[in-house]
Amino acid sequence: MVERPIRVLAVVSSPNDLTQHNLAPIDVARERELLKQACAPVSPERIDLDFLDAPVTLARLEQALHSGYHVLHFVGHGAFNPRTQQGAVYFQDDTGNTQIVTATRLSALLKQQQTRPHLVFLAACQTAAQSTVDALVGVGPELIQAGIPAMVAMQDRVSMNTAQKMTPIFYECLLQHGVVDRAMNEARNNLWAGGHTDAAVPVLFMRLKDGQLWRDAAGVSFEAIAAHRTALRERLAQEAQARWGGMAMYIQEEGATLPIEASPYQQGRLGPRENLMQTLHTAGRLLLLGEPGSGKTVALERLAWELCNGTQPVIPVLIRLFRYASTPLSAWVRSTLQQTGHLRFDDDRALTAFLQESPVRCVFLFDGLNEVPPDHRERLVDEITRWIDTYPRHTVILTSRVQDELWRLLRDKMTQAMVVQPISDVQAQAYLDAHLSGRGRALYRRLDQHLREITRRPLILWLIKEAGAAGESVPDNRGELYARFVSRML
Repeated sequence: MVERPIRVLAVVSSPNDLTQHNLAPIDVARERELLKQACAPVSPERIDLDFLDAPVTLARLEQALHSGYHVLHFVGHGAFNPRTQQGAVYFQDDTGNTQIVTATRLSALLKQQQTRPHLVFLAACQTAAQSTVDALVGVGPELIQAGIPAMVAMQDRVSMNTAQKMTPIFYECLLQHGVVDRAMNEARNNLWAGGHTDAAVPVLFMRLKDGQLWRDAAGVSFEAIAAHRTALRERLAQEAQARWGGMAMYIQEEGATLPIEASPYQQGRLGPRENLMQTLHTAGRLLLLGEPGSGKTVALERLAWELCNGTQPVIPVLIRLFRYASTPLSAWVRSTLQQTGHLRFDDDRALTAFLQESPVRCVFLFDGLNEVPPDHRERLVDEITRWIDTYPRHTVILTSRVQDELWRLLRDKMTQAMVVQPISDVQAQAYLDAHLSGRGRALYRRLDQHLREITRRPLILWLIKEAGAAGESVPDNRGELYARFVSRML
């Protein structure tokens, strides 16, 4: 287990007298900049990069390590003794000149640390000769024997471009799931896909049976989170399939094409229409209002499914509020998260630790505020208010019918309010045309004025599309439309 951010200590060693050892000087500023660029794509809340100041002495390294770094990243020269098969690295003494530190001495220093680095990453500088590469690889076995869980080195010279690409990919993947050999393979595969012929240069030494370098906060592994997301995605798809009968994966296929748009709501005024799904993906605190059947629930289900498919370690938590009966919200969330069987929180303290310490972000989707029974409404508003205040890092999206006034009690807690807009005539015809092979516009023109009005809602529009796809006549009214749908489901 490891706290966040992951603390990385970078050591760039360039002794003043390298030329006397037939080695080229190292451009320290350039190497530091490369490391900064490598870590730049990773959020600073997830990784913290520090540099050891010159002169880079063994004493300074030891002092810095006392503060507890998770990763030691070394860039510099080295030497390798083929007779003893032992490597050494070039540090500096107090005057800035070379101090050769053998792998045995370096491993002894690391072994003495109360908190040892979980990972040592040894990278030859861009001007390094082959002897340096051999030296860095030769250090690996010594460090593993000293109890370092994993070490990465380069088994040959690597191009600057490959090094720049590989390092952020490796660290980003490692932060997502904590499995070091998997992160190495993902980084290599990305390099191969990008045409880097030296993608096989990085080599990994490790003493971990399962490759799990660290686990997430509250003892929840990244593998468990990934399994939970997969199971949740499958369950959402199965529920949609069961609910809509013969329709193939409503959320997956239909949800993306149903033209659901929403307008910002501010001080009683509506702004221009926006793509609702795009807005939901970037939301922090969002109140989503709409008429019955306008697509609020469908949009949340679609969002949850898309988040489970995404590359970011995000967990959607979909809670249908019509079931609320004054159960503590924390217990409800725990129960929801544990439904797939991959996540387990024994009590509220475990859940709180996970939500406050984990780098994983949850997206809480509270659906149907207006459906909460009257006796429980006041308590739920208080619960959601405390939830937002206690876990400000996580996303909260809340839906309600626009006519219900309860949402106004939470308006000040939400940074955005959106109102789902009715589907336009043009959008409805384009949707029907897309699914009925060009027959949609003709079908739409045969609808009477009342049916056209109600096709502004996604559910009704889908029902009419289904009738058209089955080759049925246009229904005369909404009752007949529902009756046909129920008959086919039975």
